[in-house]
Amino acid sequence: MSKIHALLDPPKSQGSDEAPLPIPSRRALLRRLQGLTQLQVADALGVTRGAVAMWENGRNEPGATVRAQYAELLRLIAERHGVPFDLPEGKS
Repeated sequence: MSKIHALLDPPKSQGSDEAPLPIPSRRALLRRLQGLTQLQVADALGVTRGAVAMWENGRNEPGATVRAQYAELLRLIAERHGVPFDLPEGKS
């Protein structure tokens, strides 16, 4: 089992349009902090690498079916590394 699957299995919540996500640049930083590639995240969430890339550069947002899982993954990474899930407003 890969690192990302271990973090996501079992999922704790259902999909939600309201699941909070960090700002796009923070999403990429958290993923890299865990040593994950966009492809690993994409495979775990059942989306394309291009979708993850667009979420990380702010060109698109995840749909309801994966948003909660993606948010949970990023939250777990932040907790594991003792860093904030998101930055205060106005910081990037």
